[in-house]
Amino acid sequence: VKVSELEMFAMSNMSSGACTRMRNCDVIRQREVATFVVLAQNQRRNTSWTWAVIDTHLQERQSTAFLGGSMTQNESNPDMHYFNLSVNYRGTHIISVFADGIEVPFSPVLLQVVAAECSEPNTVPNLVGLCEGAENTVWIGGHYVPLSTVLVGVFIPLLALVCLGVYLLFRHKMHKADSQWMIKEDELSYGTSPEILGQGTFGLVVKASYRGTNVAVKRILPSLDRAHNYSKFRMAIRMSEAAFMSPQTTMDNRFDRSGTAEQFPGIEGSHQPMHDYSARGGGGGGGGKRRGKKGP
Repeated sequence: VKVSELEMFAMSNMSSGACTRMRNCDVIRQREVATFVVLAQNQRRNTSWTWAVIDTHLQERQSTAFLGGSMTQNESNPDMHYFNLSVNYRGTHIISVFADGIEVPFSPVLLQVVAAECSEPNTVPNLVGLCEGAENTVWIGGHYVPLSTVLVGVFIPLLALVCLGVYLLFRHKMHKADSQWMIKEDELSYGTSPEILGQGTFGLVVKASYRGTNVAVKRILPSLDRAHNYSKFRMAIRMSEAAFMSPQTTMDNRFDRSGTAEQFPGIEGSHQPMHDYSARGGGGGGGGKRRGKKGP
């Protein structure tokens, strides 16, 4: 077989010219079908043309694989023979062409197989070109979904439910704690004629009965000018503090001679008399007279 009378082409790469010995003839993807054409001019019509592929990418396989078969003659052009092949494994593969069992001069040629393309999101081709879920993905609803998306989609609602549960539990605990201090108005009994125990700027203190126990209840008086009353109340407190904390004021002149507490502005009502023990030496005061020890 003369070299000038034989040529081999890859149908997908015809513009690059004929394939040459031990050179890359075509590049295809995993599981993609490639077609090769052999032009045998002035050859016997009864020549048997065959082909074989040897997978040399041993890093991904445990053994070398062989593919092959007979070529098909073109009916309109008897000098043209073609064959189709598809390879599942990535890497470089060797294609050999034989005429009546004898390898032709341009053979073998190289075929480069690259990774297959996956149209489904989050998928990658496996060793044999089948698309499967990428790393850190899960199969949900007919699609591969990133694990991070699943965790976020589950964690955020779960966290919201936990926060809501904690909030409701906190509200329940607070309500339960407050219920021990909340007094219902219908549980207070003032009698037919309420007894007033005292009167202040903002309300009255009346006597009442709560669950069989006598208690004092502060009742707020309605006011048209709460801010004014509050100001008067604060002023009364300041004057009281100033009067009692002044260093020039002694215990003797904080009370009048009748023993009644001074009336401070803004505070109404009478007070119980307070007795002065400073001159009598009572109570722990040091104002009483000391008895000296009699001399001999």
